[in-house]
Amino acid sequence: MKVFEIISLRRSGHHAFINWLFTNFNGAPYMVQNTIYAHDDKLKLLYINEAEFGFNEHQNHITNNLSRIEYLFSSTETAHAKFSILNKFNPTFTAWQSTDFKDKWGVTDYKRVFFIRDFFNCFASQIKASPIHWGTESPYNSRMYNNWKSHALASLEGGYTVFYDKLISDPEYANQVSLDLLNILNKFDPLDIKGTISSFNKFEKVDLKRYLTRYKEVEFPIWFREKVKNDKELQLLLNKLNMKYLF
Repeated sequence: MKVFEIISLRRSGHHAFINWLFTNFNGAPYMVQNTIYAHDDKLKLLYINEAEFGFNEHQNHITNNLSRIEYLFSSTETAHAKFSILNKFNPTFTAWQSTDFKDKWGVTDYKRVFFIRDFFNCFASQIKASPIHWGTESPYNSRMYNNWKSHALASLEGGYTVFYDKLISDPEYANQVSLDLLNILNKFDPLDIKGTISSFNKFEKVDLKRYLTRYKEVEFPIWFREKVKNDKELQLLLNKLNMKYLF
């Protein structure tokens, strides 16, 4: 089995990225099924969305369907950088314990990818898509904020990373990502491949510039702005990743 783990956050563009990967893998436009277990028996492929939820059930499902799976893709929406479908974890995200799933599932190739969108674009999209979760600081949005930082730190520590904003704007970079992950030359513009429902109005025409400047169309809550201003660790991460700092 070949395993591809995409460690990502909500509104990062990761669903579009996964559909782009599948499209290159398939050689033709491919939209993954919006189900818990998206099996494609023709390609012997399984995609698990939101892999951090129902974790034990996912592992059992994989174990019970090994004959159907040559390629396992999984992605996350809220998980810390340390999360892995191959690990047994403490739901508090504070303790991690390796297990033997690589051997149990016969994993012959394992690619772990941190998928990161520009900090302000990512959270602008989250705020626009679900403002109810961002009116005041909460355990939910604090976890999302801190997990973005954990992904950034993992990237700086050497984890293989795909940066969404660069993927959609730099054809050479997109081609290298396709080669790195699939050993296939890219034949599709990532911006032409859609994911889930966009935070933009569905009737709007959205060009590359608007994707890259999503932050300009959202009013960040005061508490969020103050949190960012007082977060020296975040400012350092943004500087090291050559990302803009707004506040």
